[in-house]
Amino acid sequence: RRVWSKPGVAALAALGNGYVLAGYTKAGDQEQVFVVHVTESGKLEPVASLPLAVPHPGERPVGPGLAAELQRGATVAYTDGSGTLHMQSLRIGAAHGGGLAITLAKGVDTRFAPAVDYCERGPLIAYTLGSTPMRSSLVRIGPKGDVIGTHDITPPAMGAAAPVFVHGAS
Repeated sequence: RRVWSKPGVAALAALGNGYVLAGYTKAGDQEQVFVVHVTESGKLEPVASLPLAVPHPGERPVGPGLAAELQRGATVAYTDGSGTLHMQSLRIGAAHGGGLAITLAKGVDTRFAPAVDYCERGPLIAYTLGSTPMRSSLVRIGPKGDVIGTHDITPPAMGAAAPVFVHGAS
C-alpha cells in the first residue's frame, strides 16, 4: 500500500493500534523526510514533510530513527547529506505538526540509522559518528526539547556500530 507519493527507505513505530512511518524520499535533486500516521482503521494522516537543505549524495541504506507513544507523539531523528543529525518532536492526531528541528551532531555516519526511544524526562537518541575510530553517542533531550547531555557510549577498547534500544534490558 502506498503511504507517500514518492518511494523511499522508511522506519516504522507502533502507536496504539496503528503505527507511524517516517522515511527519506527524493524528488529530483531535493530530499525530504516524511512522517505519516496510519490509524487503527488504516486511514493515512500525513504528519510532516521536512525538507533537507543538503540531500544525501546517493541511495539511503537506512531510514531515519523513530519512536512514538500515545502521550508524547512521535520523535524522528534524521541526517542530511552532510552527516548532520537533526531531531524533531511531532504531535500526532487532530493537531499534527510540532516544533522546530534541532541539530544534535555533525559527522554522523549515514550508513547507520539513529536509535530513538523515551525515558521519563524525554527522548533519547543514539547515533554513530563516522570518525576513526568510529564512536557511538547518546543524546538526552529534555521535556522542552533542550539537550540535557551528550554521552560517549562506545564500549571500552572497541569501535562503534549501529546503536539500538532494547526494551527490558538494563
